Amino acid sequence: QNQGLWMSIGYATPAAVGAGLAAPDRRLLLLTGDGSHQLTAQAVGTMHRFGLKPIIILINNDGYTIERYLCDDPMDSFNDIGKWNYSKLPEAFGIGDALVATTRTVGEFGEALNAAEASGKLSYIEVVLEAMDAPEVMRRIRENRDTLYGTNSEEGGKLGRNVTPEGVAACPG
Repeated sequence: QNQGLWMSIGYATPAAVGAGLAAPDRRLLLLTGDGSHQLTAQAVGTMHRFGLKPIIILINNDGYTIERYLCDDPMDSFNDIGKWNYSKLPEAFGIGDALVATTRTVGEFGEALNAAEASGKLSYIEVVLEAMDAPEVMRRIRENRDTLYGTNSEEGGKLGRNVTPEGVAACPG
């Protein structure tokens, strides 16, 4: 599952529980952002409760990056989140044998991913990136966000008629 824009922030982590329960014979790979994950991180404890052993890759780019690309002011404090010590979460949820890693380089990430795959344990890999580090598609969305939202009620935009940046909760700027 992949969420587009901000419409399902927080969805991926609990959805991974459902996917893991639906296919317990398959190793689950969860890729989630830090802002999204903070909304539903307790689902990691549920994964452990049911014996799931996913590889969780947490993209830590310091906030609601998807929203930073959509707002007038990308660094508006509205898009900041609390600074969590993600490497402690598995332990906090009672997972004493999890493989945990914090990575800052491609090499470190590769090593952590290989170790996670080989371990067979619930694995929690934090990937630390710069605040605005995002795929190219996000830069393109930012460049074309007026088309996405529409600038007046006549144009409407792809979100529907009478939707303007001021009327979208994710864009307070």
